[in-house]
Amino acid sequence: MAEFGENLKRVREEKGITQQTLADYLYVTRQAVSRWEGGSRYPDIMTAKKISQYFAVSLDDLLSDDDMKLYVEKSEILDTPVSKRIQIVLMALAFMCAMFHSIFYLCNTFIQGMLMYTSYEVTLKSVLLTLILGYGVYAAISDKLNPKLAAAFYTYYLAANLLVTIIGMISSYGTFSLPSYIGAIIYDMVFIIISIRFFSGDRAKSPIPLYFMIGFDSFATIVSFCMNVSGAPFEIFRDIFVLQILGFMQEIFFFVLLVFMTHTLDKKRKRAAR
Repeated sequence: MAEFGENLKRVREEKGITQQTLADYLYVTRQAVSRWEGGSRYPDIMTAKKISQYFAVSLDDLLSDDDMKLYVEKSEILDTPVSKRIQIVLMALAFMCAMFHSIFYLCNTFIQGMLMYTSYEVTLKSVLLTLILGYGVYAAISDKLNPKLAAAFYTYYLAANLLVTIIGMISSYGTFSLPSYIGAIIYDMVFIIISIRFFSGDRAKSPIPLYFMIGFDSFATIVSFCMNVSGAPFEIFRDIFVLQILGFMQEIFFFVLLVFMTHTLDKKRKRAAR
């Protein structure tokens, strides 16, 4: 994006506008404008459009074809005001569900018998996902979720599931459930690889494999939720329902956000490739 910064500086100086004047117009700091011109940071697409309008030049005069492709990979995936709000709301809702889920299990660790339905593996998973989603909320609010950071975020989230699955397999070694654990591990690894490949790429890649994994996982989550709730004895129905509904909603919010970001990034890459 060095060329964008050079073009911005050239146009600004030709118009006789100071960095501070431009910063005041865009409601950003002078340091932000300086970083854009130096190529170390990049404005979101809405701000870039405002810059082009302010200087009465086209966005193409500021961004070359190569710049546009690099811009997509360096800037936030969701960069419009509405999409940002949706992203923050979905991330925050998933985080809250994970947090309350963790609280239930952690309380049971210190208050034995508080819950009749518990598992150390699930407790670990809840805590890990709470921390990861908490970081996701911070990144979304701080406007930092570019494709590479999104790849890291989703990798950590899916890796937490993988880690807990491996721990569960080790703790139940020799039981009839071993094949199902191996299948789950392979599935989680495939999901991680597909997510990294799509979000970390520097060119348009088909989102279909990722959509397939999301759809399959969503279906499995819904089926598991229905089976666990409907099959619960009355005396532990409360515990199972509360925990299952929190875990279920967390997964749904996560998958909806993943689909939203995948679709948006795919559209931006296709536009940049034209």
